[in-house]
Amino acid sequence: MSVDYRKIFWPLLHNKIRRGVKNHTFGMVRKYKNGVAKPHQGWDFEATTGTPFYAIGSGKVQFVRSNGDYGLQLCHSFEFKGQTLYAFYAHLERTYVHQGDSISGNQELGTTGETGNAKGAPKADQHLHFEIRTTVTPRPSLLDRIDPSVVFGHCPLTIGVAG
Repeated sequence: MSVDYRKIFWPLLHNKIRRGVKNHTFGMVRKYKNGVAKPHQGWDFEATTGTPFYAIGSGKVQFVRSNGDYGLQLCHSFEFKGQTLYAFYAHLERTYVHQGDSISGNQELGTTGETGNAKGAPKADQHLHFEIRTTVTPRPSLLDRIDPSVVFGHCPLTIGVAG
């Protein structure tokens, strides 16, 4: 069976932005306590703990690690329009792959969780934090990240998309 390395897949079987609220999307969509705009580097998809998540494209696992606000995290490379990009998943429960593994698009990579700053979230707020990066280790704020809608064509804010 041949693998189409150009095909992009959604990260979940059901993909909808958490609570259908814009501040769970990409960009300067949140606010600090003083009211100043604050960045959010990716999308937060509705996903209760234990939800399977998938590779959005074929590539290689760049890292699996656990630290900080993101908790357990995974990053893999993939190709999009001739450019190598990186899919980043955070707040995971477990992963089934390891750094250096080659993966296929739509391969199950693990399950979502509530690690990092998502620990103890009510069921309605459990989520998969998902980013598209232009480098494995991005700089702060929105630097070295792109809006996932560039890759997926639109943001599933109020209407979910099947994976």
